[in-house]
Amino acid sequence: MPESYALVSLDEARTQLGIEDTNKAARVSLLVDAATELIENYIGNAVVIRSFTEKHWGAKKHIFLQRYPVTAITSITDPDSQTVAAADYILIDDEGRLQHHGTFPNARDADGARARWSIVYTAGRYTATNTVAAKFKEAAHIIIAERFRRAEPGITSRKVGDLAITYSDRSTSRSIGRSLAIPDEVRALLADEVSLSV
Repeated sequence: MPESYALVSLDEARTQLGIEDTNKAARVSLLVDAATELIENYIGNAVVIRSFTEKHWGAKKHIFLQRYPVTAITSITDPDSQTVAAADYILIDDEGRLQHHGTFPNARDADGARARWSIVYTAGRYTATNTVAAKFKEAAHIIIAERFRRAEPGITSRKVGDLAITYSDRSTSRSIGRSLAIPDEVRALLADEVSLSV
């Protein structure tokens, strides 16, 4: 994931972790990407605005896009290069919903068989990483710090003096669905951001 879509910058993550060693930058960058993807999958939405492409069937009045708020519809085309004109529908941006004035026609492939519309659009709440709200940044920092300090997923080590203990975090590895590997603190921070399936 390009840093321009990340919830925190590499410099922000390194500062939060207290890391000056540039040799660890690649690992921190991967953790930034992983935290961004994990959080966006958990809330079911894009945070930083970027482009998405989805396939949808026609023959209905409404099409619900997966990511919102939608900032723009770039194109709606089928495999036969037919398009749906912008004047034929309205966008309810905060719901990610396209509402046709009549009904979205059936898309066709080059042989005339029924196909799906390819919808290219941009969606997200913030224009860039540096404008992302503090709660998203805090959530990302929590995940990054947790993962950075782990030797491997599901394994936690603690050292006090000469005594070192390593144990498996089974509760994290058993998590399922959207909450997979999301710490409770992050769930609490982002509880009001989780989108409802349409």
